[in-house]
Amino acid sequence: MPTSNELAIGFVLERRNATLGWASGRPYRGIDRLPWVTDPLDPQTDPVWNEYLDAWEDGALSRDAAVASRLAGALSKVSDPVEVVYANIVRMPPAHGADPAAEEHRARSLAWLHRRRGDVVPAAPTGFGSLGFDVSSVVPSYHSILVQPGPVSHDKLPSDGLNEHGLLNDLALAGRLMDEANASGYLQSMFAVFELRGRDAR
Repeated sequence: MPTSNELAIGFVLERRNATLGWASGRPYRGIDRLPWVTDPLDPQTDPVWNEYLDAWEDGALSRDAAVASRLAGALSKVSDPVEVVYANIVRMPPAHGADPAAEEHRARSLAWLHRRRGDVVPAAPTGFGSLGFDVSSVVPSYHSILVQPGPVSHDKLPSDGLNEHGLLNDLALAGRLMDEANASGYLQSMFAVFELRGRDAR
């Protein structure tokens, strides 16, 4: 199991039209905007949703840029437009040796990530620039403190501290917010700092 403070998540499909209501509708290109999946058991559901879920489950989506690109195009024809982003966890909370319950949860989260990402996740492709940093629970469907109320009060997140993608530019600030979210015990989740990379980044 990886013990590094960094972990490549790989390719993720995200909705293009996400915004931050608390920041005057600023566009948001973080981790917490996965596609709204149609019920796969509904006979009217387009088969591409099953392809997406299968690729998500077996890790092909996270590892293979061609798979991610093909599914993004197919899903955009039957749902809200989606884009391909590349995600890295760049900071995780340290081990809590004095807190067995917290350490057990941390170990489960890391084991889950390791199983889902596979043994090899490629580096972000040429043309994918940094969009900024997000702070979120590590287990999908993700739960970003920039989107969801609860882990950290949005009053502590001045909108002028966000970039044009609705993300943080300051890794040190992201780390402090991660610590606060983890201290809250919110949803018994482990929060980490993600760096998102995508096309059209400035």
